[in-house]
Amino acid sequence: MVYTLSMKKYSTQYQKMLQASDEAQETNDCTVISLAIVTGLTYTTAHKLLEQTGRKARTITHRGHIRNALDFLDIKTRDVTKQCRTLGAKTIRTLGRVMVGREGIYLAYTHNHILAVKDGVIHDWLDGRLHRVVTVVKLKKGNTR
Repeated sequence: MVYTLSMKKYSTQYQKMLQASDEAQETNDCTVISLAIVTGLTYTTAHKLLEQTGRKARTITHRGHIRNALDFLDIKTRDVTKQCRTLGAKTIRTLGRVMVGREGIYLAYTHNHILAVKDGVIHDWLDGRLHRVVTVVKLKKGNTR
């Protein structure tokens, strides 16, 4: 991938993950990138974890793989789609507006994509775009309150 000046708008974490993805010559890895960002894992560790749950290299990742990886890490999810929609988050652009200033770690799903939202910042190339939000889940370490 050729990095251009327009890529500067992406978060530093996301840029690092894109670079690691390029080095691994991986494609269709939005789940790997999102999982690494929300958990604090390296790209390589997140990739190996998803591989252990059944993800094949350079192919799409199914929700079951993500669920299994989060279970392995003892991370619980809570669906907050309804609350986000009530606040007006129907697209990634409006989700970005709704999440500003909100603490917490979230995964947002569109029809064919997943992205990380960490402390109100969207970490993905879809930031500011009009892709429809299908589901938003809040993540929380299993044994904490």
